[in-house]
Formats: sequence, structure tokens, C-alpha cells
Amino acid sequence: MPTEHSEAADEGTPRVRDSPHLDRLDPPSGPAIGSTPVKLTGTLLQHVVEVRFGVSPGTDVRARSPVEVTCVTPAHSAGVVQVVAVDDQQNVSNPLPFEFLPPPE
Repeated sequence: MPTEHSEAADEGTPRVRDSPHLDRLDPPSGPAIGSTPVKLTGTLLQHVVEVRFGVSPGTDVRARSPVEVTCVTPAHSAGVVQVVAVDDQQNVSNPLPFEFLPPPE
């Protein structure tokens, strides 16, 4: 069972919660110019405060529920990057691929 942030009774130190887990990105690709709304689904997402596309942060990150986070993609060079979700204790999720598509010719 996941642990929540709480004070340990005898130590007075915060407990570490389990890391968020990603199951799916929707959509799994978008234009390299960015601005694509993305829905991330998984578990333990209620405390997510950042979504990273490679090293670039997504914008407008919103933890909608324990199973859903939404954000908007940054501009990025074309190619596949790994997406991770980061919670308020800096726990990082498993990565999922997202493809930034080149502009049409």
C-alpha cells in the first residue's frame, strides 16, 4: 500500500511515498513546435508537479486525480524522448516514449 507524506511517530521525519507510475501517454506524439495537450495516466499521480520531455519541462502541469495528469508539450527538436512525471518529493516515475514530429515538408 502506498505511503503518504506523514510524520513518523518516533522520529519526527517525513515518510517517503512511492514513486508515481506511468501507464500511457495520450497522444504518444505531437509536432516539434510544441503546444500539444497530453494526458498521462497511471497510478500515484496526485502529487505530480512536473512532467519532463527529455530534459525539457512540460507546461500547465495539472494533477487531476491519482490516475491522471495533464500538461502541454514544450517545443523540442524532432525525435523520440523519454517522458517522466516528478512528484513534490522529487520521486521520478518510469519513463514512457513521446515522439516529436518534424514539420511537414
